[in-house]
Amino acid sequence: MILARVLTLIVMLSVGGVGEYMVRLERQNAEREQRSQVISEVGQLRAALESELNATLFLTQGMIAYVTTRSTLEPEVIEPMLKTLYEYGRHVRNIGLAPGNRLTYIYPLEGNDKALGLYFPDVKEQWPAVERAIRERKPRLAGPTQLKQGGVGLIYRIPVFLGAQGDYWGLLSMVIDIESLYARVGVAPNVRGLQLALRGRDGTGSEGETFLGDDSLFDTDAIIAEVITPGGTWELAARPDRGWGRGGHFGWLRGGFWLVGILLGGALHQVLLFAVRREQLSEQLRERTIELEQSHAMLIAEVDERKRLEEELRHFAFYDALTRLPNRRLLLDRLHQAQLASARQRSHVAVMFLDLNNFKELNDNHGHDIGDQLLMDVARRLQSTVRESDTVARLGGDEFIVMLEGLGPEAEKARNYAAALADDIRNVLGQEYVLGDIRHQCSASIGIKLFLGTNEDPDQILKDADMEMYRAKQRSGRVAWG
Repeated sequence: MILARVLTLIVMLSVGGVGEYMVRLERQNAEREQRSQVISEVGQLRAALESELNATLFLTQGMIAYVTTRSTLEPEVIEPMLKTLYEYGRHVRNIGLAPGNRLTYIYPLEGNDKALGLYFPDVKEQWPAVERAIRERKPRLAGPTQLKQGGVGLIYRIPVFLGAQGDYWGLLSMVIDIESLYARVGVAPNVRGLQLALRGRDGTGSEGETFLGDDSLFDTDAIIAEVITPGGTWELAARPDRGWGRGGHFGWLRGGFWLVGILLGGALHQVLLFAVRREQLSEQLRERTIELEQSHAMLIAEVDERKRLEEELRHFAFYDALTRLPNRRLLLDRLHQAQLASARQRSHVAVMFLDLNNFKELNDNHGHDIGDQLLMDVARRLQSTVRESDTVARLGGDEFIVMLEGLGPEAEKARNYAAALADDIRNVLGQEYVLGDIRHQCSASIGIKLFLGTNEDPDQILKDADMEMYRAKQRSGRVAWG
């Protein structure tokens, strides 16, 4: 009887132990799958945040270019420009100019009149960020911060410097509705079974204060990704609500194995056949070997999948997530290479800045999904119109860049070729779009910057093309040259 009881106990514990081992393997596999999924979702959220911020903030470049070329500001010119930037921007609560650090112009004035006349050195909670932007001579995204006119928002400030001496003129500031940004990207403390947190107030990254979600999330085993903002970084942390590897059928699996162990032990206790017991142990060993081999194969597959996800994340760093076109970062690199080749080969390069007319109305009337379909169709049409050696990129929103290289040493021929291609592009983009049940017509305004072996900053080339695009838009969508 003692031997039977010992053998029964051995069988029960062995099978239960295998069950615990299987539960552990299943939990580990579930955690690996969860981590891969969370890494993918975090990458998408990070790309969406950066894209939304860049799409909104890039609008200010035309205004900066205007201010730096004028000794005085005319209200009848400034106010319509601020209104245009406000209407075309995403998530913009207001936009203003602060010569000498005093907020003199603001749009819309309604609801923001409390901020008019604000002198930034007197605002203790905002002045350190303003002073840092001036000292470093580059734009910075500050906040989230409490606003004088009420509410909380992000503040994008660009210090403006005039002339060859770089004399400080003042600031252009844009207040971004952070709740609108969160809603557009899909960021919240708890979303789709994930806990999310953002830290790095004023672009201070891991050293900054947490402004969304639970600060303790950064001290756990959460997935953390860096979000690049103008002049700084944020950190985005994500972790499943119930922790890693929770849920599933683990309780049933554990209970099933323990039940099998008890039944086998009872059977062995009844028959007292050592040979049967021995065969059972051998069979269990073979099953465990197969399970280990399967687990090993799954682990190899998981490693391959992680490599694929890492490649995908690297791709998102240089390509637009929606259209798969090169983004601003990759475009600037290619533009720099084109400058070197232009100087070396004495061959002209043309940069076209395209903006879709009436795109905001389509989004407002039919939703962002329809707008995204239009943007993807525009990207396909542009790629099919230009040469394979040309670059088509998306800056964000409804703004695209087409860069033409190798146009030869003669400026007139280069200009004629670019003008003809611009007409082709306008004709192609002007054809009807079929967006599900919606048929839509739109046009494009095109600004062109032609250069030969220039040492000009790539950002300035884009700004010049952008200014020409605005000139074209003022002329009802025709092509403008710079």
